[in-house]
Amino acid sequence: MGENLTEEAKKARASQSIMREELFTSADMESYELGYVAGLLLDEVKPGWKQGFYETRLTLVDLLLMDVQPKDDQMNPDTERLVREEVEQVNREAGEQLSDILRAREDKRVPYLRVDIGTVASSYEANGNYLVGEDDITTGYGSQYRAGEGSITIRKSSVILNFTEAGDAFLYLPLTMAHEVKDSVMMIDSENVQIKNVRVGTETMDGRTVYTVTAKDM
Repeated sequence: MGENLTEEAKKARASQSIMREELFTSADMESYELGYVAGLLLDEVKPGWKQGFYETRLTLVDLLLMDVQPKDDQMNPDTERLVREEVEQVNREAGEQLSDILRAREDKRVPYLRVDIGTVASSYEANGNYLVGEDDITTGYGSQYRAGEGSITIRKSSVILNFTEAGDAFLYLPLTMAHEVKDSVMMIDSENVQIKNVRVGTETMDGRTVYTVTAKDM
């Protein structure tokens, strides 16, 4: 036998069934829950909504909102100020981290060092990712590699990482710092990049000099 519940008790039980904390992973699940809540509200504001409902060809949510006039959003001034300050700070930090990448994109006289890291198994450090044009930029990059008789150490640098469908992986480092290539051997001793006795190849890519090397684990 059914329970003889008061209207208030029915509302309380229906309210308990609303999945307030649920994170829906599909549109169907979300739509079902929205329809359930809209049906409860329609019972309150439009008690006769079920009469002829299917002929309207509306969803429960559309029917509920049919006579509702939207209200213009007005952001709280303090919230707007905080959001703008946060955005400006993020943009400043990103600009600083991407400065070498942006300089190289604008000036093809800046060469790249392309490091083939396809066979490297060791991990690397990073603190962010950005998409600049079609380039996948990793900021705060840090790792160490062996290259022939030499070594490559990169710390807190922004690099372009390129992973191909064939399974190849390349790192592009813009050489905005002082560097030397003599008899095909590269030497760099800067604050964040140290390259010692690394033999490199030389290519030209879209009018830019690209030094190439294959890296191994240390």
